Amino acid sequence: MEENNQTAVPEFLFLGITDNLHQKIILFTIFLFVYLVTLGGNLGMITLIWDPRLHTSMYSFLSLLSFVDVFSSSSTALKMQCDIFAENKAISFVGCAAQMWFFGLFVTTNYFILSVMVYDRYTAICKPLLYILIMSQRVCVQFVIGPYVLAAIYITTHTTSTFCLPFCAPNTINHFFCHVSPLLSLACADTWINNRVSLWSYFIHDNKSRLTCKVQVPWKAEKELLT
Repeated sequence: MEENNQTAVPEFLFLGITDNLHQKIILFTIFLFVYLVTLGGNLGMITLIWDPRLHTSMYSFLSLLSFVDVFSSSSTALKMQCDIFAENKAISFVGCAAQMWFFGLFVTTNYFILSVMVYDRYTAICKPLLYILIMSQRVCVQFVIGPYVLAAIYITTHTTSTFCLPFCAPNTINHFFCHVSPLLSLACADTWINNRVSLWSYFIHDNKSRLTCKVQVPWKAEKELLT
């Protein structure tokens, strides 16, 4: 019976940022302004890149980066804005898992896309004659799909291992959105495995992204040249 009480957590409560009304008004105004600027800037960038003259790999990656930035900001900012003046800053168990998954997906994808953009510019500057061959349409499609696949594997591992843990009362998260570290502090079980999963998943995905940029693409380009 005690074990069932530990695992049956219907919702979590956010601790919030502050309880002072004047500070809440100031923070709400600042956060709303920053969110609207972020949203408007990224949507404007995506709209401009729709121009057929800008349909190159560099601008395609930049458009994808703006798309990811919009959703990573929206996954936490909207809930946080609603909770600033709310008395009950609650989020359901499933909603917390979904927020953590989507936020982690888009933030991790953002990092991978930045790595891809670095390699794209490196190839354009250092190997201009082979740029079109190396950054072919097939490679660009792989570089678009790859970040999402790697990010999905990464965050699914974290989300599954975190929400399979039993949680104890109090169920108050010392944060303003669902994140791994505050949630692990609420767990009733040993989180040693979760910490090891975090380290190993970071190591694997970090090195896999580097190998993708340094080995796989040049090898494909050389193979196409030989054939």
